[in-house]
Amino acid sequence: MQELQAHKVDINEWDKLRDIRTRAIIDSPQAFGDTLEETLARTEDQWKGWIRNNIYVVEDNARFVASATWWKKHPEYGDYIVGVWTDSKYRGKGLNKKLFEQIFTDAKSAGVTKISLHVNIDQLAAVNSYKNLGFEIAGTVLQKKMGDGKLYDEYLMEKSL
Repeated sequence: MQELQAHKVDINEWDKLRDIRTRAIIDSPQAFGDTLEETLARTEDQWKGWIRNNIYVVEDNARFVASATWWKKHPEYGDYIVGVWTDSKYRGKGLNKKLFEQIFTDAKSAGVTKISLHVNIDQLAAVNSYKNLGFEIAGTVLQKKMGDGKLYDEYLMEKSL
């Protein structure tokens, strides 16, 4: 397999973004705040608007296989990472590390000193992956409603850059 790299999504790649987000929600609805129905109902203009949120992906054979979004200046959490997902065929290959390293580089260049994320406390592989990237548990959010309509507890994790 060729060396895969992370890059920011271009506005003209909105349809590939829609594809990966749909696959992510079907695979892991407990990890996302929107439902499959909400995702499928978005228009092309809404997808293009969403791309302005600094979405990073890894692409293989013209298909996005991993993604993460850096939300600059979230009203509650400051600089914040959301929407992290990797296609099951690509897990364990270091793609999240590539995504996060690119986000960290860009965030540092923008003067960011701390970045945070939430993760379902039952997703131990994700929690450990974030710890390996230097995130530490800073708190717990109880009973957050996710895309599958159920309530989950989540860790707030933070990393100094």
